[in-house]
Amino acid sequence: MEFIHFFSLLIRNIWKILLGSIIIAAVAAIVATTVIPVQYKTIITFSTAMKVEPGANLDRYDPLSYFESADKFADAILGWFRSPITYDNISGKIDGVALPKLEQIFTYRKQEQQNLNIGFVLPTREMAEKVKDATMSHLHDRVEAINEQTNTNYDLVSESFKIEETKSNPIIFALVAFLAGFICFSLFFYFYEYAQGVASFKEHIEGALRKPLAGILKTKAGGDIAYAGELLIKHKRSYIINLAAKKPGFMTELLHYLSVVRSKKVLLIEATHDNTLRKVLSMGDTIEKTKGFFDNGSMELASLAMPISPDMPFAHILGRGQGDTPQLSKLDALESKYDAVILYTTFPEGMFVLDVDESFVLALVGLGKSKIQFLHILAAGISEVTPFELV
Repeated sequence: MEFIHFFSLLIRNIWKILLGSIIIAAVAAIVATTVIPVQYKTIITFSTAMKVEPGANLDRYDPLSYFESADKFADAILGWFRSPITYDNISGKIDGVALPKLEQIFTYRKQEQQNLNIGFVLPTREMAEKVKDATMSHLHDRVEAINEQTNTNYDLVSESFKIEETKSNPIIFALVAFLAGFICFSLFFYFYEYAQGVASFKEHIEGALRKPLAGILKTKAGGDIAYAGELLIKHKRSYIINLAAKKPGFMTELLHYLSVVRSKKVLLIEATHDNTLRKVLSMGDTIEKTKGFFDNGSMELASLAMPISPDMPFAHILGRGQGDTPQLSKLDALESKYDAVILYTTFPEGMFVLDVDESFVLALVGLGKSKIQFLHILAAGISEVTPFELV
């Protein structure tokens, strides 16, 4: 299966995926607005410098060397923040405040040359102020200690601070949640169909039946009606097996093509407990109460057939009746009275079709609906299966 075929699953479930993703995005936006608290983002900026000692011989003063030394010292300060000892010392300067792990919230970078930015985000302004003061106090103490120990004259200058209130952006939260939901729901439907054992892609159907899809029929009407009709006329006795778990809305159009366009006498046999076929054909309850294809008896089945519609005078339907045993032996007699005998059933209810010799089966299959196990059974038991996708 090529990755592009995965989009067929997305399109098939797009409304469910979008609805689930929108709900998750809405929840994320509400959480960002009402649940996630305000935080305080603090930015500390300062520069490192090398002071000129009072009374120094200015003739020997090299400004470039002082700038280079201050720049390298800035790199050294960045190194301090990579050590947990630094955060322990900063925390030690703050009393009475429960702090998070500072090493997890601090950010630090060198803006250019000897200019440094130190940042962190904390839940209260008071906490941000205390951490800011403790940080600079620690840095000044350490710089002073280094100057005493190395007889140098480093200093921190141009200090500035900014504490701003920040709130989680509900739009960003919603967009991220929508994208995450879309991906998760897409994968969910893929693995759900896989767990159900249904065909998710055309390759699954064609591989199981060892036949390419012959065409498309639609649940309401349309598709390759003429092609399907010609196949049914050619074989005279045919079995339409619905493995797509969808309404056969195309049946009215198909019968019209056979009986009106092609002027063929057609008998449609209802061989399923599902009453969707008679609903599609707008048949009343009378057909349900009469004897039919599953009833034992000496009466000829042709005499039990009923006209489907005045608009289709050559099309008749034979109900399933009240019995449980299909009268397969009487199909030969029906063939002599009709140009096309079509038995409609579902699977696995219609597994009795596997016992019919040299039968032609028009299989209605649907992505995300047809079980691969049933497709294998049908392919193994029927010599001639022509699959149409029911969409």
